[in-house]
Amino acid sequence: MSGHSKWATIKHKKGAADKARGKLFAKLARQLEVAAKAGDSLYGRMALLGKADTQSKAGQVDQAIASWKQLADQKGANIPEDAVLIELGKAYQAKGNADDARKAFTTLVEQHPTSPYVAAARVELEALKN
Repeated sequence: MSGHSKWATIKHKKGAADKARGKLFAKLARQLEVAAKAGDSLYGRMALLGKADTQSKAGQVDQAIASWKQLADQKGANIPEDAVLIELGKAYQAKGNADDARKAFTTLVEQHPTSPYVAAARVELEALKN
């Protein structure tokens, strides 16, 4: 059975997984660099949005929640607060924190009634009731 090495199979799978993980961390590093250089400008805030999204996709829920909270606390910063609130609620759900998720979704529904995210927030609130 030439060419059927278990180690070779493991090596290739691990290599592919490491490559994908490396792309995520490289993306995160670039976003941190842009955010640091841009400071509190629009570019810096957009880089923070990207950083929070990348963190949640990478499974770094606690760091993503911290980033989303930082963005939500910046009032009048020309960032879509409704989008930040829905993502914050989803991050709380991923962490298993239903009370804070419910609070984020409720804030979205009450403060942004015309937002395109309101329907999704209501669905999530219904799911949290059950």
